[in-house]
This record gives sequence, structure tokens and C-alpha cells, in this order.
Amino acid sequence: MTFEARDPENQEIGRNAIPLLVLTAPYVFYPFLLHVPLLFRGIFPFFGAFLFNLQGILRINASVALLLCLGWGTFNSRVWACGGK
Repeated sequence: MTFEARDPENQEIGRNAIPLLVLTAPYVFYPFLLHVPLLFRGIFPFFGAFLFNLQGILRINASVALLLCLGWGTFNSRVWACGGK
């Protein structure tokens, strides 16, 4: 009998392929990096213009929410997050 057979825990990371984990890893750091512009009055580039203050902060929060959603979908191998492949 092996240790894997006796392991009662469900190994979530062990079931996913390494390329999928490498693809998902930047999703952990991007939301933190997107919060850096908050130190600069919430500056956010938006189609050739810069948004500041509340408008910029709202766009930053929307971007963070979208990245977290895509990261969750990629880690769980959802078709809509992986570009339909």
C-alpha cells in the first residue's frame, strides 16, 4: 500500500497540470500590482486618456475583480477562461 492510497486529503494542486499552475500564478500577483496606482491618485489608463480619483479607483477595482474571476476560471479549467480551447 502506498502513501497516496492512505492520504485522506484531496490534493487539489496535484490534480492540475504544471502549465496550468504556471498560467494561474500571475493571477495571484496582478491584483496586488494593480493596487499600486492607488498611491498615485488612482490613475488608470483608459483608451488614450487617464482617469483619476474615484473614476480611476472604480476601474482598478473592476480590473481586479475581472482578474480574480479569470484566475479562478483558469485554475478550475473552465473553457471560458482559457480562450475556448
